[in-house]
Amino acid sequence: MKELAHVLYDAYNAGGSPETANRNFRGDPCPTWADLPENVKNKWRAVEDELTSRLEATGDLDHTGCWFVCLECKAYHEHGKYVVCPNTGVS
Repeated sequence: MKELAHVLYDAYNAGGSPETANRNFRGDPCPTWADLPENVKNKWRAVEDELTSRLEATGDLDHTGCWFVCLECKAYHEHGKYVVCPNTGVS
């Protein structure tokens, strides 16, 4: 299961016009998550932390479409498929 930061990175890269999807500002292919330097992954994890903090603050964590984020394992899960996190057992 991908961590949420990885999902956000993939969504960012897939966004924009089809001609620039998965390309950087120079037009070169974006690296895969596995190929990113740890520092860059940590920046995406900071985005994840900010997103989950804002969702917690609004009380809307479990109502973000059909997904929820387990704050324990930092992974996203289908809301309708799991009542508790399948990785940690936390609800």
